[in-house]
Formats: sequence, C-alpha cells, structure tokens
Amino acid sequence: EASQCCLVAVMTTMLCDRRCGCRRAPGFKTCCRGCPTTGVHDPGCLGPPAEEPEVSNPHSTEAPDENPEMCLPAEDPVPSCLPPPRWSNRDVLPVKWGMRCKQFSDFLDACAATRAWEEEAKAVGYVNLYALNGRLLVNWTRQTGCGIALRMNPMEALSAQLMVSHCWAEDMTECRDALDEFRVQQNISQDSVLWFCAFSQYQAGDEAGDVGPTIQEQLNHDPFGVVVKHVASCLGMVVVHTSRAEIYSRLWCVYEISEAMKVGCKVEVACSLDYVNTGAGNLQDLLQARTEEARCKSQDDEEWIRSRVTEQMRWFDLDNIIFKFRYDALRKLIQRHADKLKSTIAAELKNLCAMPAREKKQSTKAKPEVCLSKPPSSGVAKAAEREKKQEGVMQRFCSIFATLFSPPPTLVEAAEEPVEAEPEEEEEEDEEDKVMRDRLILLQKLQQELDK
Repeated sequence: EASQCCLVAVMTTMLCDRRCGCRRAPGFKTCCRGCPTTGVHDPGCLGPPAEEPEVSNPHSTEAPDENPEMCLPAEDPVPSCLPPPRWSNRDVLPVKWGMRCKQFSDFLDACAATRAWEEEAKAVGYVNLYALNGRLLVNWTRQTGCGIALRMNPMEALSAQLMVSHCWAEDMTECRDALDEFRVQQNISQDSVLWFCAFSQYQAGDEAGDVGPTIQEQLNHDPFGVVVKHVASCLGMVVVHTSRAEIYSRLWCVYEISEAMKVGCKVEVACSLDYVNTGAGNLQDLLQARTEEARCKSQDDEEWIRSRVTEQMRWFDLDNIIFKFRYDALRKLIQRHADKLKSTIAAELKNLCAMPAREKKQSTKAKPEVCLSKPPSSGVAKAAEREKKQEGVMQRFCSIFATLFSPPPTLVEAAEEPVEAEPEEEEEEDEEDKVMRDRLILLQKLQQELDK
C-alpha cells in the first residue's frame, strides 16, 4: 500500500494542473496551450494516460523498473513574496513597473534559495540574469501578463524613483552587493522604488500562446527612455559595474546613458569590489568604454538605438562622459575600501614594475573579436587609428594612475635597468589628444587628494 501511494503521488504530478486528466506537456504545468486559456485542447495535447501504471509487488525482491520521467524533480515553486497577480504590464504605464529596494533584495533571496540557483552556481560558478530568467522568472510569471515588480505590489503600482542600468551577463550576487553599498553610501531608503528591467518587464510574453504582452510590445512604449526621463527629477540613474561583463558591450545600456545625458539625469555608479580587483591590473580597460562596439540581439533594435544615440552626440564624446563618471566612482570606492584593495593593487604593481619595458607596451588586454552584422563604420576605423596614434599617451595615463596605489617599497622590486622615455613626435594637438591630456590632469589631481 505504501508503494502504491507513492506511485500515485508521482503520477499526479505528471497530470495537467487544470485537472483535465491529461498528461503534462514536457517542461510545462499544463497539457497544452489551449487548456488554461480557452479550455479547448490543442492538437498537440498528449491526452490522458493510456493505461493505469502497473504497481509492483511491495514484497517482491526484484528492483522495480525505473521511469526516468517520474524521477524528474518538480519545478521550483512560486515563492511567497509573489502574491497572485492583479496587474498586467499591458495595462500599466512603464514608469509604474517599479519595486522597492527591500523587495528587490527579498526577491533575490527567494531566487538564491531555489534548486535552480544552486545548480547554476555549481555548474558555472555564478548566476546571471539569462539563467535566472530562463529558469525562474519565466516559470513564475507564465500566463499572467504580470512582471515580477508589478506582481509584488498588488495593492498599488509603484512609480520609479531610481533607474538601474545593468548588463544581463552580470553576476547577480555582485549586482546586489554593489547596489546595497550604493544605497548605503547615498543614504537611500529601503522603501525607495527602483526600476530593474528584468524584474520590471514581463518576460514570458514571447512564448507561443502566452497572454502577453510580448517583449517587443513593451519596447514599443520606449520604457527605458521614458523611465530615465521620469527619474531625472527623483534619484536619477545608477550604472552597475561587475567583474563578469562589460556593461557597455550591451547597446541598450549605451542607449540608457545617452538618454540620461539628453535629459540631464543624474548618473551615479555602483561598483562591486570584484570589479575593481579584476580590473586593477589593466586600468585602461577598467575606465575606458568603447560604446560604438556595443551590440544587441535584435538587428532592428540595434539600428534604432544607433540612430537615436548619434542624433545626440558622437561615440567618442559618450566614451569620455563614461570615463569621467567611472573615474569618480573608482575614486570613492578606493577611499572607502583602501584596506581591502591594498593587497590586490600591490600585487598588480609588483608585476608591473618587474615587467620588461617591451612587455609593458603590449600589456593592455587584447580586444575580443566581435562578429559584426555589417562592415565596420568609418567611425570604428578612425577609432582604431586614433588608438594606435595615442598608444604612448595611454601608457603614460596607466602609469600615472598606477602610482596612486603605490605599495610599501619592500613589495616592489626595482627594475634592472631604467627605461628611458621615447621621444614623441611633435604634432598639432587635436580634440582627442586634448581629452587625453585632460584625463591625465584629473588623475594627477586624484593622486594629490589621496596623498592628503
């Protein structure tokens, strides 16, 4: 009798949640798309089980046949922080797809407690938003039309006060830590409302037969641009930097910072400690962005974003703006966490000082090859030529910045032979050279501040 009860319980989990008696479709809780929506079963419905399962004799010494489908664990259940949906993203304005900072943390706690999170972290070493969306967000919101933020606030849809610009490939643990520190440093309340695209938008709408709205239907309302404009009069926008991904390799993030500059929205930076630790050995890549090389999945979205960005400013100007606010954020982070970063920076400097001069010139990280959907523009070619011409300037820039973290003399071995600076060709200073000179002045000023 005990074996029969267990088997019946397992078989029950294989049947449609709508109690129609049909078998579940693989990967879903219902038998077909039509059952939960129209009540009319689709042609692909598996129908009821062909026959009752044969129950093994509990007194038999033979091992029962194993059914691999029965051994599959159930999906992670919907957490208690997600009450039944009341809203639909189709019926609520994008600026009201917000959630409180406390709710953001509570939801990530619920995600971290799931089997899906544990398996992903064990397999890859960290959990990013692509995995979180595919394994949890879509499953927990399917056929509701309601994103995570709206679902967590059934009594009142919340207007955004802080826009979070982030990359889907980021480590979500680092993202949370960076935002927590940013909130404390900026004295932002846990009740403040943030807008985090993955949790604000409805993510399951692109599945066949879903009630929607689809991702494109939501993007047609330009939620990023609308929200950036809205929060400009509130807490502004924060750009999250983590060690796992370069945020400005994502073209949507480039669009967000471009819109922020257009409407005069305040922009702050939240950095994880791992971001600084990973980039300490290559400060050029830590501070410099190459926005023109950013990409997004949809070719139509990419063309639209590029046209919107270039209407307002040049790619080089945007790169310079990003350099300045990254520089300011790094300065604040170093001042707050000097003790934690000291050993990492000292080790990087020791390697730098012991490196032969020829290797130093080749020490900058090589750019990864990017598969372009179209030939490189003239702007990309000019940028490559400019970088080649300014190689010596960038080397001096990195060297000056490295002196900001000088470790005790005992940690740095003197180079065997002093390296003489190569004479530079005198030429008329163009706009790009002027910008690089201004950056050097900023870094020298930072050195003086830290010395004080």
